[in-house]
Order: sequence, then structure tokens, then C-alpha cells
Amino acid sequence: MAHPLREVLAEPEVLRGLAQNAAGFRFPRGAVVTVTAEHWRPYTIVAPGGEGCQRVSGPMGAILAVLAHTLNFTCRVVSPPDAVWGSQLPNGSWTGMIGQVVRQQVDLGLGPFGMIYSRTKAVDFSTLISFEARSILSRKGTPEINPWGFLFPLTGTVWSTVAAALAVVWLATLLVGRRPGASVSLTWTGDVFLQNVRVFLNQGEFRELHELDKVGRVIYETSDVYSMIENYVRHGGYSLIDAVFSIDLLMADSFLKTKTCDFYKSRQTMFSTGTHVIMEKGNPLLPAVDHRIRAIVESGLFEHWMNNELHAYRSNCQFSPSIILVREPLSLANLWGLFLVLGTGMLLAANVFCLELSVPPKPTSKP
Repeated sequence: MAHPLREVLAEPEVLRGLAQNAAGFRFPRGAVVTVTAEHWRPYTIVAPGGEGCQRVSGPMGAILAVLAHTLNFTCRVVSPPDAVWGSQLPNGSWTGMIGQVVRQQVDLGLGPFGMIYSRTKAVDFSTLISFEARSILSRKGTPEINPWGFLFPLTGTVWSTVAAALAVVWLATLLVGRRPGASVSLTWTGDVFLQNVRVFLNQGEFRELHELDKVGRVIYETSDVYSMIENYVRHGGYSLIDAVFSIDLLMADSFLKTKTCDFYKSRQTMFSTGTHVIMEKGNPLLPAVDHRIRAIVESGLFEHWMNNELHAYRSNCQFSPSIILVREPLSLANLWGLFLVLGTGMLLAANVFCLELSVPPKPTSKP
């Protein structure tokens, strides 16, 4: 019968094997490793199991299965009573999964965990598993008809050709106008060019975001993310900053419920952090764990597991266009751009006509 990991690591034979050959080490008589995990799609999926333990699946569950098979140990998976990853309290103690590892209640924290300085002083982190970026989730606005939509039937090349043709006609009329006795009426229609300006975040975006807290425009919430989506994003006009994968799942869940794409995810990502598993400080098993995680990552297995997990949740909302087709009767409010171009052309034509009337024609000599 296998013994708990802490007792097995006290055996000189085991310590010698880990020190000499961490890559090929296996527990000779097995071990029981207690793992703490919290449900967090798509990385870790925790479900109730038998005898007070949990069952874990997902990409992080697959890593745990590889570790258990290659190191020859069995797992006992538990969850933290407070259901959090862990933060340091003013008295120096830790909550959540990190607190369980620090207090030696568990042997391994599955996470995955982001590495920050305060955590590195409390626990040891494994080698890097993946990078995780943050994105912004916002509610989509109501559809608006583009008043310049009358330009869309023709491509930019066609409009450029039309503008070039008008320029040629204008030059030709100037040349003809220089001939004695010629009288030419010139009508000029102006072209409208729209320029899209891409706005990039500057270097102080995080500082400016922090400043918004002082005027009540930032809310820090630890409640269920789905309630935050409904209360603050969908109906409150707020935006949510979260991991990219988590936002993809939230958008997919919303689409399955409403059959509409109600949210928009920013294309620009920010604030990338690495993901790791954790163990207590100085655990001799960590080098063997690092070797196997490195092999999983370098072989592309973890990326493959992530893609398989996300494939079932991806929806067309991730690639929804910024311009959609709206069928609505045309009104003056929808066509003001067309009338603006027409009015500009008529105004220029009237000015040219007035100039022709005010400038007397040059006398011509009779033959």
C-alpha cells in the first residue's frame, strides 16, 4: 500500500534517486500525492468524486495524469474551503490553495498560478506551462446606419479612378479656357475621403485605469463572473478585464443562451503572465515535475489539449464583423452624407458660376 508523499520523501533511497536522475525517476513503491485544485475553465475542470475527493480534468488534469503515470503515484484531489487561489493576509498567512501548500496540507497546487514576487517567497513554482494574456469584454452597442454607406457599392480603386477622371476633365477645361473667345462653364464636385484613425493605448494605461478608481469608475469584484457579466457589463455599461480564454468561454456561453452575439472582445491583448503549478518550498520532487512539464510543453501537447478544450466552446461571436447588414427604410437621417456631398458640389458650382458672371470676357479681334 502506497504511503503519503511526505513519508516517501523521507526515505534515503527516494531522495538519492531524485538527486541523481530526476528525469527518469519513478517512486519504487508508489506514493499518494494530495493535490489542491479549483474549477477554472478551460484549464481545470473539477467535479465531485468519491470519498470526499474531487475529480479533475481539462488540460491541467491531463498534466496531472502524465505526472502520476510517469512518477508512479496516485492522486487525492481536494479543493480549498474558501474557493480562491490565494492571497497574503496582513498577519502574513495565506488563503486559498497557496495557503494549503504553505501549511503543508497538500503536496501540489494544480492551479495554474501566475507568478508574483510575494508568492515566490511562500511557495516554489514549476517551470513555465503557458502564457496567458488579458483582454477587455464590452457590451456591443445598438446597430447604427452609416451615412456614408452609399460609398460602399464601389471599391476604393473605382472611387480613385473617378477622382482621377474628374481631375483630367478639370485640367482639360483649363487648357480649353485659354483659347481666345472660348466660354466655359465649370462645375466641380468635391470628393469626400474618410480616414480611420487607430487608437493605441499609451504607456500609462494602467496608471490611468487606477486613477478611474478614485472617481468611482472601477469596481473590484470577487463574486461569480456570470453575475458580473449580467449586472455590470450587459446592463450596467461597464467593461470586464479577464483572461482571453475565460472571455472566449463567457462569450460562447452567452451565445448558447441568447443565440445572439451581445459582447465584443478587444483584439489588443495586454498584461501577459505565465502559468505554473506550485509546491512547498524546497520540495525535492519539483525538479522531476519540471522535467515532465517541460517535455509536455515542448512537444506541443499542452497546446493541443487547450485547443481541444476550447473547440467545443468557440462560436462565431469571436469573429463577428464590426459592420453588419441592417434592413431599414431609407430616411433623411440615413442619407445626410449623400446630401452633404451633393450640396458641396452644388455650392462649388454656384461659386464658379458667380465668378464667370463677375469677370468680363476678353474682347476678340475680328479677322
